[in-house]
Amino acid sequence: MTDDILNQVKKAEESAARELDLAKEGARKLVEEAKIKADESYKEEIDRAKNKAKKLVEDAKAKALEESKPVLEKASEASEEIKQRDLTDLSKTVDSLVERIVNNGNS
Repeated sequence: MTDDILNQVKKAEESAARELDLAKEGARKLVEEAKIKADESYKEEIDRAKNKAKKLVEDAKAKALEESKPVLEKASEASEEIKQRDLTDLSKTVDSLVERIVNNGNS
């Protein structure tokens, strides 16, 4: 009878040890899965943040380009005016020099 009780206790301890091992393995798997899910979630958040930052930069560039167009057009117009004025002034100077040379010789 004592042997039966000892055998039952031994079997119960072995069963408990197996159950404990299974529980530990299950917990380890749950932790691994949680880590994987956390890592995937982290990567998704990083990707979302990068995409949002990229869009913000693209939008800022587009806005800056749009806002700079009138300034660039105005600068181009001013440049053309200066070129035309310089050509007119140059023509007047050349005409004046030619006239002096013709009228005064080599002076």
